[in-house]
Amino acid sequence: MTFRLGMQIGMLPGQYDQALNQFSILQQQYSLSSAELHLESSIYPAYFPPGNEHVPRVDILGAHLPFMGLDPLSDAAEIRQKSYKTFSAAIRAAADCGAAYVVFHARTPSGDNNASAWIPLLEDLAGKSRDKGILFCLENADSLYDTACIHE
Repeated sequence: MTFRLGMQIGMLPGQYDQALNQFSILQQQYSLSSAELHLESSIYPAYFPPGNEHVPRVDILGAHLPFMGLDPLSDAAEIRQKSYKTFSAAIRAAADCGAAYVVFHARTPSGDNNASAWIPLLEDLAGKSRDKGILFCLENADSLYDTACIHE
């Protein structure tokens, strides 16, 4: 079994360039072979052009999709649409960077934690990811209930 050691760059302090420099140092010290970009547009740039020096050189690259201030299940259509457009743009950015996977939070400020309410969105975003050759991963979905529908 092979283990890969990496880290999410968004967890490092400072602006993105500072965090990337810190990652480079840690990558050399600890032989880090994977990294996860943080595509939260309120913290770091939401788009990294392919081949840009802002994308770390690693064996496995992933991307954490935005979640702050987004509510894909909001009763307000404008908020739902903005959230969906943000997720879609982040998936395209992840693909442009060469990410192997994206991570999505299945939590919402509106408090709708019924898994069946999430299924259409999850299927759509997973399909967008799959079309780009990216694995779609759920994280922090522990608050969902009625998860039997996910296995259908």
